[in-house]
Amino acid sequence: MGTYLLDTNVIIDFFNGRLPPSGQLLLLDSTPVISVITHIELFSTNSLTPVERNKLEQFVQLATVYDILDADIVRETIHIRLQRKIKLPDAIIAATALVHNHVLVTRNTADFKQLVGFAAVGPACYVTCSTLIFGRMHGREYGLGCRSSKFVYGQR
Repeated sequence: MGTYLLDTNVIIDFFNGRLPPSGQLLLLDSTPVISVITHIELFSTNSLTPVERNKLEQFVQLATVYDILDADIVRETIHIRLQRKIKLPDAIIAATALVHNHVLVTRNTADFKQLVGFAAVGPACYVTCSTLIFGRMHGREYGLGCRSSKFVYGQR
């Protein structure tokens, strides 16, 4: 399924200690990959303490950050917005994941699950422990279920 692009809510949950253990491992086991939209959203609040801002700055410095000025991302964003009504920031994040062959990890799977050719997964056990279908990639559906608090990815 490729590597993972992290949505803003997953990073916020990670730093607030609300991410399940399996989701924490996902973030700690690899170099984070984010969209420039996520980078912007992380710092677009006046409520960050200096310590929180410093932690986020260190996180972003370690991350691979994809720029929106990429022509392929722009084209894919337009295509997505013509497919379905979706907020522009979400469309850019989805397009970034598609163009770079990443699976989007987000708590907000509902906004992404009906996009054709797209895979998005929740960071484990947010909603339910039954298998859920969040998207398609390369003609196959992918789901996420919970068993013993671990990620369980599968094809259906």
